[in-house]
Amino acid sequence: MKRSQVTILYKSGILVVNTYRKGVKFMAFDQVKMMNNLRKAQNELKKEIIEVEAGDGAVVVQVTGELKVKKISIDPEQVDTDDIEQLEHWLEIALRDGLAKAQEVAAEKMKPLMGSLGNLGL
Repeated sequence: MKRSQVTILYKSGILVVNTYRKGVKFMAFDQVKMMNNLRKAQNELKKEIIEVEAGDGAVVVQVTGELKVKKISIDPEQVDTDDIEQLEHWLEIALRDGLAKAQEVAAEKMKPLMGSLGNLGL
């Protein structure tokens, strides 16, 4: 069989596919589309903010969809400075719950894209 070279231009560069079959050309287009959708979903997750609280609002934690802690707020009126262990406990709860919720949000956002990743060879 004769080898052919297909060049596909897309936004972030050039993808060159060497192929022995015509069908690979279409798969390359699908791969580029899938990668663009994946990047879009990742960018949307950067903007997603999950907020959780512990200790009836004494501690509020914000976590991004990328699983990064954005902000921790502590209400000094609700915190007993003589009971630092309680504050530490509330921080642990808020961080654990915030990260868990952010993981759920990220999984839901990425779920529609994951079925196609097998086609990318990842």
